[in-house]
Amino acid sequence: MITVEQCVEHVDEIVQQVINSWAMVTKAGHNEDLTPEFKEVFELACQYRDAKRLADNHREFNMLSEEDAARETAKRDEFAQAYKQYSDRNNIH
Repeated sequence: MITVEQCVEHVDEIVQQVINSWAMVTKAGHNEDLTPEFKEVFELACQYRDAKRLADNHREFNMLSEEDAARETAKRDEFAQAYKQYSDRNNIH
């Protein structure tokens, strides 16, 4: 089983996997097959990506605020915890 620390370490890869999974199911027209638990993990993945994108843009111009950095970290940690629980319940390695 994956640990929260491993989720944090590989967060961008895991987020991309979640988004890819959502895209494949959606493209196949099976949105109704997505569980509420998966939808929650997907939503947290999107929130993390938005926070990371904003923080990265501000980093690029040396304008990263403590608030933006803290939001990115909080969203990352929130996603990692949710993904860990989701993967444990669904036997995802």
